[in-house]
Amino acid sequence: MSLYHLGWKATVATASDLVAKGGRPQAFLVSIGVHPRRKVEEVEELVRGVYDAAVSMGAWLAGGDTNGADREEWIDVAGFAVTKKPIGAKADQCIAVYTTVGRYGLTGLAFHIYARGAYDEIRGYPEAYRATTQPEPRLEFLLLAEEMRDCITWASDVSDGLIPTLERLSMLTGEPVCLERLPPIHPEAEAYARRVGLDAESLVLRGGEEYEIVFGVKRACITEIEKTAYRLGLRIARIGSAGAQCCSSDTSTAVIDTRVHLYLKTRLSPAYTRWDQLRGWT
Repeated sequence: MSLYHLGWKATVATASDLVAKGGRPQAFLVSIGVHPRRKVEEVEELVRGVYDAAVSMGAWLAGGDTNGADREEWIDVAGFAVTKKPIGAKADQCIAVYTTVGRYGLTGLAFHIYARGAYDEIRGYPEAYRATTQPEPRLEFLLLAEEMRDCITWASDVSDGLIPTLERLSMLTGEPVCLERLPPIHPEAEAYARRVGLDAESLVLRGGEEYEIVFGVKRACITEIEKTAYRLGLRIARIGSAGAQCCSSDTSTAVIDTRVHLYLKTRLSPAYTRWDQLRGWT
């Protein structure tokens, strides 16, 4: 990954958090720590990635801070957004869980290639390469959030993986979460899984940094939210439920922990691994 891509991804990671709360990114500040031996051109490449990412979403780079780093180099991006009413975390007793779709499996594919050490293979999967070098926040979700704000009880971007995102939902609401079905898998991920002999579903569960948006919807709003998303051209899929009353017992249930239950007939044990930015495969 180039320094340009690193700057781009750091900006999108911040923007995606803002979007998940219903905020439209307006401006960013970047702080970097670089080694004294870094060339000026390299630092400019890093910052250009931040700038271009900001501009791509209609925002701007307002400034930042440059520091020397004798050992570990770093980048930190802060963002500002506007919203009429931010999305919080309301603990309704029974909500439907949805996600935006289109990218699931792509980053899992890329991380699996990385783990195998077959780095050049990623070029054969252009959508996966783009998803891991120049991802985009789901700005389209903002249109849905603006129209259906009173129906959306909670939202988070999928940056650490689908299961950790559902774990956060459970901890914030105090209710168990049932993943009843996986979101649609990208065709590139399915093709890769067939080629290397993987279960394609595992690429969804072991991914991360998809920057899709998972959100909770009041039961009374299910029909309306689906109609509105269709009208807006936003692809969404209902993947489960949150709330003890909605999570009924089932013989095919596998309990990942006390918070997340998977209602799936798949090979769950090897599937529940994910890429952690600090620890690698967990």
